[in-house]
Amino acid sequence: MAVISELTEVGRRARRRIAYRLLPFVFLIYVVNYIDRVNVSFANLRMSADLGFSDRAYGLGVGVFYLTYVLFEIPGAIIAERWSARKWIARIMISWGVVTILTGFVHTAGQFYAARFFLGLAEASFFPAVIVYLTHWFCSRDRCRAIACFYIAVPTASLVGSPIAGWLLGVHWWSLAGWRWLFILEGIPAIVLGIITIFY
Repeated sequence: MAVISELTEVGRRARRRIAYRLLPFVFLIYVVNYIDRVNVSFANLRMSADLGFSDRAYGLGVGVFYLTYVLFEIPGAIIAERWSARKWIARIMISWGVVTILTGFVHTAGQFYAARFFLGLAEASFFPAVIVYLTHWFCSRDRCRAIACFYIAVPTASLVGSPIAGWLLGVHWWSLAGWRWLFILEGIPAIVLGIITIFY
């Protein structure tokens, strides 16, 4: 009985250690993901006026993102399961960070559509890849708590992202409008965290 009790305690410590190591980082990358996903709505407060986009052009650009995002969601989840969830998440983050930064330099509706198309392609399967990753590290009884910690990132991202977006829209550095800096600066954390994910 003493051996069983000791093994149970070792198991509990291992589960706690995994949770403390992984969940804060997974939470952080989802905060960055959500901020990057909604930044186009904040940028549009100035972007459409600066570039002369109609509401229709803006709406089409937003919709193009979801076209590729939905199409590649399931294939990406399969890749995460069969190859490496960690490496796939890192690839997604670096790709979407680069595309987000490039979105800050669009000048035409066509460029905006292309940026949104490739952003959807780059970001597709992030959510299922993280869920796959969590299933590899958490047993079924711990998984719901782990996923709940992951979900808390959404309201946190709204709480953090909105003031940052509001502040960035007001800057005008190096002759670039604030909405451009919004894309540029919010794309950088995704690249940095993607590189960290490879080694973390």
